[in-house]
Amino acid sequence: MTISLASSSVPFNTCLIPLKRCGFTKFQNQVRSSIMPMPIAFPPKSYSDLEEENNALRLKLSKAESIIQNIQLDAVNQVGRQQVEESLRQSEARLQMELADTKLLQSISAHLIYEEHVDSLYSEITDAALTIMQSDFASMQMYYPERGTKGELKLLASSGLSQEGREFWAWVGDGSGTLCAVAMWTGKRVMSSDMYNCEHVINTPDHEMFARAGVLAAQSTPLFSRSGELLGMISTHWTRNHTPSDRDLNLLDILARQAADLIERKKGEEALRQTQIALTEADRRKDEFLATLAHELRNPLAPIRNALQIMRADSTGDKVQELLPMMDRQVVHLVRLIDDLLDVSRIRQGKIELRREKITLQNAVYDAVEICHLFIERNSHSLTLSLPEEPIWIDADSTRIAQIISNLLNNAVKYTPRGGHIVVSAYSDSGNAVLSVTDTGQGIPADMLPKVFDLFTQVDRNLERSQGGLGIGLALVKQFLDMHSGTIKATSSGLNQGCTFTISLPLATAPDVGTSCTDHDEENLALTNVDTLRVLVVDDNVASAQTMSWILELEGHETKLAHDGVDALVLANTFIPDAILLDIDLPGMNGHDLCRELRKNSQFKDTLIVAQTGFGQDRDRLLTTEAGFDYHLVKPFDFKLLSQLLVNVRVAKN
Repeated sequence: MTISLASSSVPFNTCLIPLKRCGFTKFQNQVRSSIMPMPIAFPPKSYSDLEEENNALRLKLSKAESIIQNIQLDAVNQVGRQQVEESLRQSEARLQMELADTKLLQSISAHLIYEEHVDSLYSEITDAALTIMQSDFASMQMYYPERGTKGELKLLASSGLSQEGREFWAWVGDGSGTLCAVAMWTGKRVMSSDMYNCEHVINTPDHEMFARAGVLAAQSTPLFSRSGELLGMISTHWTRNHTPSDRDLNLLDILARQAADLIERKKGEEALRQTQIALTEADRRKDEFLATLAHELRNPLAPIRNALQIMRADSTGDKVQELLPMMDRQVVHLVRLIDDLLDVSRIRQGKIELRREKITLQNAVYDAVEICHLFIERNSHSLTLSLPEEPIWIDADSTRIAQIISNLLNNAVKYTPRGGHIVVSAYSDSGNAVLSVTDTGQGIPADMLPKVFDLFTQVDRNLERSQGGLGIGLALVKQFLDMHSGTIKATSSGLNQGCTFTISLPLATAPDVGTSCTDHDEENLALTNVDTLRVLVVDDNVASAQTMSWILELEGHETKLAHDGVDALVLANTFIPDAILLDIDLPGMNGHDLCRELRKNSQFKDTLIVAQTGFGQDRDRLLTTEAGFDYHLVKPFDFKLLSQLLVNVRVAKN
């Protein structure tokens, strides 16, 4: 008789499957033993006995289920722990790598702060890029915007790159088939995971070089200053097809910021070094200039003092008439030195205004030759003028153009040995008026040609001192030409080969018939036959006031002197002058205030009041005009100017 036993809700074989997989054999045995059927006795027991045994079996099966569930839970937990441990190991590895990269970046940051020689840091940057990007090659470049049509990149450092590669990519610019060139032009990061088929590389010399190096993938990241200026490039290359992860690119961006700061520091240090060199050179030239200035000021003062000594010893001798023109020439020389210095200052401050008019280049040459002819004759030079008959018209300040040409002539005379030859030629060319001054002098060394137009520059200091000059003549020429939109260049074949200075100015159309142009008639300034005028001379420099008074008295005028503002105001009310010469820097009451007080008096409303002062800047002239002066004469001035003003007073008086 077969008896069917009630089974558990969990099949036996099903319970064994996960247990086998977990390898828990002892639990298998435990389960088997707990659910093995009881032996059936014969004859069969009663129904109640069977029911009792069946219940006992169900209890054992229930216990087995509980055991199995616990075993399954333990197995799941065991597998979970293994997965968690593996995940932890992977996370720890990533953290270790990121920690290493962070330490690397921190190390570079520290070096950026404390390392004195930035060149040594370039290789550290490329090595760091190699490590962070897990690449085979890395490079760092600096951007030079002045090279080529769009700028060029110069290789600063590389890692893994061969000598051939370093030489091939030493400069990257126009026509380059590299990603760094594209990044330079676009200002954006450029990447390629397949360099063999990259559109920027195919059919360029770079393609072959990449193939020889085995480069299959690359990226280039621009380096920008904190103000947004392109500074350079950092690039990495792989010998496998590769696309950088976001994590790698983020770290590279941090490194790029450090690299940009490094290049900016390098440029700042280079600019500082150049500034220091320039300051040292400027200081040297300043010392030379001061020594030359002292020499130049003493030169004309020495003969003046000697002449005074002679006149003191023999005031009625025949030599007096010879001494007077000599003294006048020396004073003119002193005045010109001071005027040149003032011109340099005014140009730099933008305070010189050109008085443009249509003039011919030929007339400007004649004016310059008239200024320089005595200097040329004293040095026994021959002068040849090669000027076209057809007028060459320019729109220019006639005084400044004559000054430009006379400075070039003086320069030619100084640097040409006695008996030399000077040629001045002029012609029209492609819309420009061109003038050249050529000499047979000592020439200019090649290294000095770019510097001859710098302020206080002297090609030969010893010769410059022997001939006179401050080293500012050519600098003035260059600055005046710049103001006229003109150019100048110097050429020379070398020492003792002479030199040529060539200037170019825009041509102008010829003036209409009847338009008045600058003529060259001598001025007719009346020096005699002036009606006697009462002139008040006010100057705290007693010698200056006294000598001016004597000159005016020799011209037949009546004079009174005052040496401070208060006395001058009192004297003016009793003397009632026709003209007043006022110094500005007076004690008690300065010249500006004195002029204002005089103008308040109706009897001095139309009186000629002239400022005679050593202050000659445009601001000084503006102040005298605002104070009520009629004219502003800068000491020492040509007496003919004052004489003409007095003629005008006489005419008005009559």
